[in-house]
Amino acid sequence: MATNGPIILNESPSELYVSASATAGLVDENITITATTIGQGPFSFQWQFDGTNLVGETNLTLALDSLQLSEAGSYSIISSNNFGVVSNAVTITVTPTVITGLPTNQIALIDGEASFSIGVEAFIPLSYQWQFDGTDIDGATTNSLSLTNLQYSQQGTYSVIYSNSFEMVTNTLVLTIAPTIITNSLGNQVAFINGGDLLNIGVEALIPVNYQWQFDGTNIDGATTNSLSLSNLQYAQQGTYSVIYSDAFETVTNNSVLSVGTVAAWGDMGQQTVAPGLTNIIAIAAGDFHGLALRADGTVVGWGQGPAAISPQGLSNVISVSAGYLSSLALKSDGTVVAWGENTRGENNVPQGLSNVVAIAAGDFHNLALTSAGMVVAWGDNTSGEINVPPSLTNVVAIAADQFTSMALEANGTVFAWGDNEYGESSVPGNLSDAIQIASGGDHSLALQSTGTIVGWGYNIDGELNPPADLTNVFSIAAGFGYSGALTTLGTVQIWGNGANVPTGLSNVVMYRAKSGNNLALIGNGPPTTQAVLSNLGVTPNGFSTSVLSESGHTYALEYANDLSGSNWVAFPLVAGTGQSITLSDTNAITSQRFYRVQKW
Repeated sequence: MATNGPIILNESPSELYVSASATAGLVDENITITATTIGQGPFSFQWQFDGTNLVGETNLTLALDSLQLSEAGSYSIISSNNFGVVSNAVTITVTPTVITGLPTNQIALIDGEASFSIGVEAFIPLSYQWQFDGTDIDGATTNSLSLTNLQYSQQGTYSVIYSNSFEMVTNTLVLTIAPTIITNSLGNQVAFINGGDLLNIGVEALIPVNYQWQFDGTNIDGATTNSLSLSNLQYAQQGTYSVIYSDAFETVTNNSVLSVGTVAAWGDMGQQTVAPGLTNIIAIAAGDFHGLALRADGTVVGWGQGPAAISPQGLSNVISVSAGYLSSLALKSDGTVVAWGENTRGENNVPQGLSNVVAIAAGDFHNLALTSAGMVVAWGDNTSGEINVPPSLTNVVAIAADQFTSMALEANGTVFAWGDNEYGESSVPGNLSDAIQIASGGDHSLALQSTGTIVGWGYNIDGELNPPADLTNVFSIAAGFGYSGALTTLGTVQIWGNGANVPTGLSNVVMYRAKSGNNLALIGNGPPTTQAVLSNLGVTPNGFSTSVLSESGHTYALEYANDLSGSNWVAFPLVAGTGQSITLSDTNAITSQRFYRVQKW
């Protein structure tokens, strides 16, 4: 029973405190009420019950032994001295019994068992009687009832009646008996092209169960167990899969709709199940708890947890996406940036007037943008100085961010990092040069050199800085929490550190992204294109121009030199990749000889 603390009853002419060992008691239980007074004595005391003096009860303590229902009510003590009288009361309730546990409805298996019980606390004897559909069950006279070898005739309403000399109480429950109990229902599934899937239904039964799987209503030969394994999935295999299970009592059908798309997700943190129908995708972004996919028509699809997974209404003309902790970024074709999701640290407060953006990168609570002039703009949280862009940065061609760290790559292959440096993640190795890509994993950082070598620095307790010795033909790099990954020119993904295993059947990957513990892969019709083919080469009165099929999330620059005797290439402003063909031009082409090339980062 609960115990009350002291209660101040009055402050003048004296202070009187009253407490009870319990304010609610059982019949035949003992409780005590105690008073304490502060003031100038001598004092006299008188206990009352419901306003009537209790004979002989003139002490500070009142003992109530072997409580009865008639003793429930208001108990007060009157204290008096030469200055006056104070009084107050405490209410005591008395009940015959207290229920500590009620029987509940149950579902049991045919031929199985069921048991029910009721918990009752009392100081006086209790008797019990269980009933089935209103009829007493012989011998069922304790607080529990056990049934074995259950049959359908035993399902119905069970009641337990407990009684004593003060009351009679009835509690009921409903028992349902089923031939089988489903422990794992089929749910709709999303899988990636060329990958696999396992459909499984969990059924608990004490009698034999038969299974038959169907695809779009037609039996699948040999599929007669509780699971169905699918591999090398193609678009023709998406549709409705059903499992029919039957026994001597019933036949039940469970359905699952399988969707096959071009995005694979694995890892943890809530975004492994991608949105269905992901086709015509040109870019992806992995956040801590959500994922984003960019369609070729410039619209964004999100999935996972939180508002960052829900694209703003009317968002269109997007050419690149990036995902943070609980927020998202989109770069539009007009060079402006849209941010959405949670805004706890200003990560959605895009700087006013920000334009001519060609690349974006989302950290946990801060964001970066790269302009066509090679300048970095940062906003959001600055706990570790992650938005303090180094003033010496020039000619930046790529950016990266994660947790509380920011990175930038200059056109000459120099890497900068700033922000959190608890594990050395911002301490770029002094001998690093000729970098062509960068990636941030929060506690560690990566750079890919033009030679194909991956250089890492920062946290390395899980081996995230140690690429496999046999890793070759690296196309791009990515980093998550405690692991690193690479996409090869063969369209395969390799991960090292504590990252999750790459899904079986993953191939023809053209884009790989990682953040925290999440991984996303975009699957194409073949391996990634390592050489961008220039087309529509031409010289007109307006200068030189060429077209290139670009990739979302990359930056491009047209460069020229007046001769090939040196390395004095001059770059035009950066252009954002769109996933479509982009045109690069020199409107000041001279009439004499000039050489051109296109750089991609």
